[in-house]
Amino acid sequence: MATATKTAKEILTYTDDAGNLITSVTRSVSGDLSQPFKDTFAAATTNVAVPAIIFAKARTQYFVFISDQPVTIKTNNATTPQETITLTAGGAYAWNTGHAEPNPLAGDVNGVFVTNAGTAVATVSIYTLLNATP
Repeated sequence: MATATKTAKEILTYTDDAGNLITSVTRSVSGDLSQPFKDTFAAATTNVAVPAIIFAKARTQYFVFISDQPVTIKTNNATTPQETITLTAGGAYAWNTGHAEPNPLAGDVNGVFVTNAGTAVATVSIYTLLNATP
């Protein structure tokens, strides 16, 4: 059975200090399996497990972690995480195979935990695009 191809895009726009467009770059990345996640996290919560975000580093084509409020995201273990990602409000942590640098994750992701130490509810979105085989 054939696997459907999915495509994710990263669009970067560069402007000068007056707001004039310098250039816009679009990177399209393809994969077989996408994992979208979006949920809210109450204020003053610690290490809340995100359901079903598990992916192999070797199969990752694209990932992005985004939050509308400052949050801390930990991978694999809430106590001794593989990665600790600190997001500012509106901030993103992203990578795809179109980047010159290698995938920054240390290894496979077997769990994700979110801490919202702020006083407002945070909306967190996570999206991964993977290949069925490495």
